Amino acid sequence: MSSVDHFIEAELQKARDHQQKLEQLKKLAADPEMFRLMKQLVAKVNGAARVEGNARIEKSPKESPTTEHAIKSVPNGLTDEVTKIVQGFGTHRFSVSDIKTRLDQVGFELRAKEPRTALGSVMERLRTRGVVKLVTKGKGGSPNVYENVNK
Repeated sequence: MSSVDHFIEAELQKARDHQQKLEQLKKLAADPEMFRLMKQLVAKVNGAARVEGNARIEKSPKESPTTEHAIKSVPNGLTDEVTKIVQGFGTHRFSVSDIKTRLDQVGFELRAKEPRTALGSVMERLRTRGVVKLVTKGKGGSPNVYENVNK
């Protein structure tokens, strides 16, 4: 067997091993609890503050923003996560409460003292950027209702 044949065989074996691992991962992801944990792990790798089991996953201090401007532009931060959620609503209208529910479902830990206020600020930012449209201004006990502009 030539060195080229050995190289090709080694690469094929790596591909087979990789395929086997992906098949194992697929089986694990079929379990809803395992899938949730996998999503949290991916969030950790991407740097978002999420909850994994009972432990908090924190960004290291060097990754933490220190200015108001930086907080608004943190990759994988609250605004990015809300934008993804908004896109997921498609043509359906939604409120801040709906967004909070989705954040909880994906395991995003909202560390604000007043989560709904923080989400309201994000929605105003997204409205200003033309990402969402305020369909109904809330009054009294009824919330603001939004829709995705980029359906």
